[in-house]
Amino acid sequence: MIVMLSLMIMAPVYAADGMEEKVGRVYDFSGSRTEQIGLTIRYKLKTEPEVFFKGIHVPVRVLFAKVDADINWGHTSKVATIKKKGKRLVITQNKNYAPSEDEVLWPREWAIVEDGMTKISLPYLAYIFDRYAKHSEGAEASKWKEALLFLGIEHMDNLDSSPKDKTLHSFVTFK
Repeated sequence: MIVMLSLMIMAPVYAADGMEEKVGRVYDFSGSRTEQIGLTIRYKLKTEPEVFFKGIHVPVRVLFAKVDADINWGHTSKVATIKKKGKRLVITQNKNYAPSEDEVLWPREWAIVEDGMTKISLPYLAYIFDRYAKHSEGAEASKWKEALLFLGIEHMDNLDSSPKDKTLHSFVTFK
């Protein structure tokens, strides 16, 4: 009994509770409850009209269009990048891509290429930058937030009105 208790105490709490599971507890990935994302961007005290996207993915170019960042797409490499403040967010489906020191590699599982556009799964970004979330130090979400601060996202407010209209309304405020 004592041996079992000590093994339970020594086992890492986060081992079976990764980011995907945590985000999945908050947001619907199946499409059964949430059918669309309503995205509103606020940048330099100007709020853009809400834009709707079917599913849970939003185009990178739409998300970062109004921000002072360079957005590029490599046709041959199939790599999308968002460059700001000397750092780059890299989004690719290439599992062999090796990021350089000034790059942050977005997980392949959190993005898709669809209709010629690179799209990210917004629930991950919403979870990471949720205005009221208190991610513990050392948690995966905290590490992601720290790594992505260069993008200038101040916070995100999310209103899940799925029971009413099957929409996750996401408000992104940039610094």
